Amino acid sequence: MLAWLTGCGGGAASTTSPPPPPPPPPEVITITTNSNLECARNVQFSQNLQETGASGTVSWSIISGQLPSGLALDSATGVLSGTPTNSAASGPVTIQAADANAKGSQTFNFSVFLQLVINPVTPSPAHLNVSYSLSITAQGSSAVNTWSIVSGQLPTGLSLGTSPNSTNALISGTPTQTGTFAFTIQATDFTLPQTATLTLSIVVDSRLTITKSTLKNGEENQPYSDTFAAVNGTPPLTWSISGTLPTGLTLNAATGDVSGTPTEWGGYPYTVTVTDSSPTPTSDTAQNILNISQALQIVANLNPAYIDEAYTTSLTAIGGVYPYTWAIPSGSLPPGLTLQASGFITGTPTQLGSYNFVLQVSDSSVPPASVTQAITLNVTPTPLSVLGSPQSPAPVNILYHSQIPISGGTPPYTLGISSGGLPPGLTLDPTTGYIDGTPMQVGTYNFTAVGTDSGQPPQTATANDFIIIRNGLGRNDSIATATPLGNSANVNIPYVLSISPYIDPINAATPNPDTDYYRLVANAGSTVHVETFAQRSWGADTLDSVIELLDGNGARLQSCVAPGYGASCINDDIDATTLDSALDMKVPGAAGTQTTFYVHVFDWRGDARPDMQYYLNISGVMEPLTIASTNIGAGSTRGVNYSQQMTSTGGTGSVTWALDSGSLPPGWALTSSGLLSGVATNDGTYTFTIRATDSGNPPEIARAQYTMTIAEPLVITTSATLPNACANQPYSFTVQTSGGLPPINFSFFSLAWMSINFNTSTGTFSGTTSATGTFTGSLGAQDSAKPPSGQGQTVTLTVVNCP
Repeated sequence: MLAWLTGCGGGAASTTSPPPPPPPPPEVITITTNSNLECARNVQFSQNLQETGASGTVSWSIISGQLPSGLALDSATGVLSGTPTNSAASGPVTIQAADANAKGSQTFNFSVFLQLVINPVTPSPAHLNVSYSLSITAQGSSAVNTWSIVSGQLPTGLSLGTSPNSTNALISGTPTQTGTFAFTIQATDFTLPQTATLTLSIVVDSRLTITKSTLKNGEENQPYSDTFAAVNGTPPLTWSISGTLPTGLTLNAATGDVSGTPTEWGGYPYTVTVTDSSPTPTSDTAQNILNISQALQIVANLNPAYIDEAYTTSLTAIGGVYPYTWAIPSGSLPPGLTLQASGFITGTPTQLGSYNFVLQVSDSSVPPASVTQAITLNVTPTPLSVLGSPQSPAPVNILYHSQIPISGGTPPYTLGISSGGLPPGLTLDPTTGYIDGTPMQVGTYNFTAVGTDSGQPPQTATANDFIIIRNGLGRNDSIATATPLGNSANVNIPYVLSISPYIDPINAATPNPDTDYYRLVANAGSTVHVETFAQRSWGADTLDSVIELLDGNGARLQSCVAPGYGASCINDDIDATTLDSALDMKVPGAAGTQTTFYVHVFDWRGDARPDMQYYLNISGVMEPLTIASTNIGAGSTRGVNYSQQMTSTGGTGSVTWALDSGSLPPGWALTSSGLLSGVATNDGTYTFTIRATDSGNPPEIARAQYTMTIAEPLVITTSATLPNACANQPYSFTVQTSGGLPPINFSFFSLAWMSINFNTSTGTFSGTTSATGTFTGSLGAQDSAKPPSGQGQTVTLTVVNCP
């Protein structure tokens, strides 16, 4: 007996079984039909859905959504078929294909279009040798792919024209043969298997027809010629026209020519008729409008020309046919000026005189119409101008110097005053226009300045002017009178300042231009920036500013310019691009202390004119001491307690308050802490100046002037019973008061009042009412004092019937 041993011992022969085959991949069913399906309403539809991956018999089903109305799915074959009955989309539909082992699905979107149809049309008759056009349209389809004639024949000379994917077709051309032509036109859908047809018939006759009824436009007073045209009919033809042709035009009945020279312009409607010579004459008519433009004319309104000043003027024409072309056939423009063909005269006249030339304008008609006009253009000196507006304000009893500005014309000038007068103490130099002297009286002085030039003939100009003479406001032309300034960012824009006058003092033997000093305070060790804006703000011929930083003794500081801050604190020009100046300074002094120093601004050239302006931009400093715009009021009431705390901004340390000048109302007092209070005992108007002093070293001082009126208490003096009003008649009555500080504000309230109005500003009852009876209301009045005084009372008004 034999026995097989396996796995025992080494070297013995053995056998192994092959590995089993891998399992088949899982079955996947995929529906391959395009997910976007299109069909048309009332048109048979069929789509066989396709799939891949199924290993057995496939069944088809709808698992979500709804097919368009009229369509159905065969579950065994996967055929979608039917006739859609509604053009509205039904929404996405998900269809599934499944066999015994797997299933797959796909969502379909259905587009249901209207059925393609060609819109009915009744062709108009066509005429032999006359241009013809017939438009045919289709609707319902997504688009029309092709148009074609599928049976019959178009009239000879006509053809079918289409555009790709267009729902319109055009039959057009010129018929060359008479007869009746029947044909069927077909439209084929762009995407759907549907077509539409329409059978039509076009009759081509040999009827007499006007082929040209429109006359070209004409121009008044210009020769005109145009011709009507017609075809068919039996010659000779006879033309007639009804309506009104422009005067000067006539119609040739045999040829249809319209010719002549129209003498009127406008639009002229007409009806033209042509008749042939057949035994039974036929005719045709057409309506249109003949437009005759206004005669070409030059409207010569040239701008005045001034010697050595840029000149431009636009020539104007009316009528004719635009555009126009301009020329100068004879004469010449002033030297320096040229004419452009478009009608602009530009340039700079360089020679005085009177220049004669002929302007010609031609329009764009065929042939062009042209007209000319003789022109005289005078080149004159610029108009003389004496500027008004106020002269520089003048402090009383101080030497004054100003000048009346005059320009243009032909120098030299003569100036005078034709009305009004200068302030006492001032005189006018008629040659230079300088106003000099020492004004002796405060006030506003109005006068009319008149200037005359040396031209032939001379020009004269006037201007209204005035000078205000006021009490001296002081100057900032020294360290002692320096104006305190803070950071310009706190006033939103750089400080607007000026250098004036040219000579200071004005009676100096040689020019000594004004200079400005400004007082600044900053923390020691901080960086301060100071910069002028003159040329960059006002352009050419402006102040050439120089700035330097000084100590209280007028010595120039030596801590300017980064990084070392060791340079002398003076600057003329920031760089080669500007005449403006700027400095950066490291503030000297011990840490924790404040330093007072001064900005000195002056003119490098030494020829600054009066009021030559500049901006000053400052940063890195402390704000100067300023009395805040406290609302202390315009007045108060006698016998009433008044209280107002004065406040300040800027400055250093504590502030001490005092009465600087003038007198407070009797009964009032000002404490060193700034409390202004008391009970006024006397009526009257009181002007006083309050001074604020900080604790800096040296201290800063600020002043503010106030005018206060102390008034009697406000009292309503009108009787509580108002004068009667007449029904249906205008009524007006004003409430009267005494005492109080104007303006007075009134109030009125009533639960039952007629249509009589009340003005709260004037205290006036006014209006008209038809209601009769007695009416009651509450009247109040309050003045503008601080605190305000007022009174209220009940008033009655009776409305009666009057004769």
